[in-house]
Amino acid sequence: MDVIQLLYERLFTIRFLHLGYGTPASNSISGALNFAPDSRTKRLFRDYQMAYKVFDNVLVCFIRSRFLPPSDANSKAPYVPLLGEIQIRFLMQANQEFLSRTAIVAHNSSLVYHFSNRIDNRVGADLFASRIIETYSAGNDYASGTIVRQGAELFQTLRPISGSQNIPINDSNFWQEVLPVEPLVNNADIQDADFPKLESPCLGVIDIFSSGTSNTAYDLFESGPEGQLRSPIYHLRFKSRI
Repeated sequence: MDVIQLLYERLFTIRFLHLGYGTPASNSISGALNFAPDSRTKRLFRDYQMAYKVFDNVLVCFIRSRFLPPSDANSKAPYVPLLGEIQIRFLMQANQEFLSRTAIVAHNSSLVYHFSNRIDNRVGADLFASRIIETYSAGNDYASGTIVRQGAELFQTLRPISGSQNIPINDSNFWQEVLPVEPLVNNADIQDADFPKLESPCLGVIDIFSSGTSNTAYDLFESGPEGQLRSPIYHLRFKSRI
């Protein structure tokens, strides 16, 4: 009997970081977040023999692959060559527990968090799919839980703030310092829900593109005609409220 073996390789991985979640498995962030590909992505998955899996704190997207000659276990390319640029989109939903544990402010139908590999926010070897934290401005309005940066420091609002109040960022009744200083999902990631052309309301959108990145470290493929897989790992870190 002939045995047919199919080779699947990681196309990319997204790692979710959140101090409010961890082990055991019952406290994994994968139980608090739900990810669904949109209809166009489902067609891509069918056409290019792709799949995804969510477990613990990661989302992994796989693609059927082939070894590149000479046969090298570390050199693989898509089994079905890409015919052009592809965009993989996941719609992210969160349960109420996640919303209460996490310093986020956009959880209504008119706002959405938007993450992408076209963002350039590399810190050391880590590639973040969230934007650089926005800079504090005294004239802005801030919802409770907003994270901003002032120089080399990060601060978070304890309650809603109106720009007309002229409250300084060192007022401990309204602001608290955030430590450690590290990349975090923040207001710079918020977009009007009409911008990404959503199929349905959600908390966040993850867009992964096969080209057009501003930093080649975020690329899915090596340059060249073969399209060798790079299998990058992207990070999203959420600030815990607990």
